[in-house]
Amino acid sequence: MAPELWEHHDLKHTALNVKLWLLCNTKHQLNSPLQLAYLNPIEHLWDLVGNKIRQHAITSKEMLKNVIMEEWANISEEETTNLVKSMPSRLAELLKCKRYPTSY
Repeated sequence: MAPELWEHHDLKHTALNVKLWLLCNTKHQLNSPLQLAYLNPIEHLWDLVGNKIRQHAITSKEMLKNVIMEEWANISEEETTNLVKSMPSRLAELLKCKRYPTSY
């Protein structure tokens, strides 16, 4: 029996060869909203880290690695708590927008 697939409109899923493979090898695709990043708190944490990283004058790969690790370690409990607490409103807006992009 072919597996079901949750496809979230990622660009790598839209290539013709991928679409053909999916058509032949999956039972059916389960479509989701065009963008799921706003439903994933970790994506917002990476956005926070990315904004903090851009404030540094990175001059090497090693420095970039160190800054990423430092900024990730400096994520506050308040930031993570706020992201988790925002999930009910994110889900409500997703339902309200009927699969279209939300304001998150």
